[in-house]
Amino acid sequence: MDINGFIKPKEREKIIKSKSDSLIRTMQDDIIALGGKKNNKKASPPDSLPIVELVNEAEIKAREEAKIKAKEIQERQRKLREQAEIKAQKEAEKQRELRERAEKERIKAQKEVDIRIKEEAKKREEEAEKRRKIEEKARKEAEEKAKEEAEKREEEAEKRRKTKEREIKKAQRAERIKEIKIKLAENAPKLIAGLIIVSLIVGTGTFFYWWNYVRVIPAIITHFECQNEQCVKIEGEGNNQCQLNEDCKPIIPEQLISSYKIETIELPTEKYGSFISRLESIYRTKQEKDTFKSILIKLIKDTKKEYADLYSFISIFKIDIPENIKNTITDSEINGDNYNLFLHNNGEENRVGLIMSMGQSSDLVQNLKAWEETMVADIRSFIFKDKTLESAIEGFQDNIYNEVTIRYINFPTSDLSIDYALIGNKLVITTSKDSMYAIIDALISN
Repeated sequence: MDINGFIKPKEREKIIKSKSDSLIRTMQDDIIALGGKKNNKKASPPDSLPIVELVNEAEIKAREEAKIKAKEIQERQRKLREQAEIKAQKEAEKQRELRERAEKERIKAQKEVDIRIKEEAKKREEEAEKRRKIEEKARKEAEEKAKEEAEKREEEAEKRRKTKEREIKKAQRAERIKEIKIKLAENAPKLIAGLIIVSLIVGTGTFFYWWNYVRVIPAIITHFECQNEQCVKIEGEGNNQCQLNEDCKPIIPEQLISSYKIETIELPTEKYGSFISRLESIYRTKQEKDTFKSILIKLIKDTKKEYADLYSFISIFKIDIPENIKNTITDSEINGDNYNLFLHNNGEENRVGLIMSMGQSSDLVQNLKAWEETMVADIRSFIFKDKTLESAIEGFQDNIYNEVTIRYINFPTSDLSIDYALIGNKLVITTSKDSMYAIIDALISN
């Protein structure tokens, strides 16, 4: 190509300005301007030509790529949403299965608890029936023995009476024969005197016989009573309270929890008010760590001793339990068999606790939650602390230990609270978290 044939740039710009009034510079105009028709020179390519069509295609391509990219993003978002929905459905299905499994386990556990409660109730009934039969057998044996001894004494007395009667008659006959002989040997005055004497002797003998063997002697009426755990015979009318000394000893109530030691507080009728001070004295006594000590209350009424039943215990301890809860507590044939007062040592101090055997009630949980409004005041006697002590939190809170639900309220002292829980058929009330945990472990392990 001939380089010299191209038009210089400055001359080309003059030609372009003269040939085109358009604001858009095109290659056609440049070719016309630079074509060199007059002198037939070859036009050189322009320094910079705007590529209008190329620019438009790039923009279109960019837009299409942007649309494609946007569609891809939308597609990815849709897939992510679908995956999230599938995952959420799977998670919901999993939660539903977990809930169903938990419900089945709860129903199974409840059935096991019900079966265990029935078995325990049946066992207690069988034991009570066994004790009753043993007591009935012992009573009948004692009655038969006493009857046999009485009959034997009566037979011996009758035998002695008949022997004595024969001896007296024999002596009387000998005396009469002797007197008759004397009378026959004496004269008439003497005979008369003898007859008088014989009459006196006969009269005396007759009176003696009547006094000792004919006269009815009223029997002495007696009965048996318990005095200082001894069966004592008392003159006068009355019901027999016992046959043996064992009958006068109260049956020790069965403990609802295993304890390393049992303390008994004996209270005469006139000193019921001293129970709390007596209990506090035991409460202040050093006790081994993580141990339970059962407290029994023996009431002394006149000369009779018996263990306090639940209602006597509530009155003596000066605590209040709502009637709807009190009516759910199981009845007891033996005083003190349906509750257990205890002390637990948490390593620093002793804490008071109470276990009560409960019957079936669909409203028990609701009644216990309703009691929470006054529980702190109702069982204030449990807490041997400042009487103005206030709770550190508003209302009772939930806690779970060893799969047992606990309701509690804390006090400013770190190791002092009121906790209660239903463990099987037992209602447990303690004054510290550690005591509640220890009780749950003890009852579940049994």
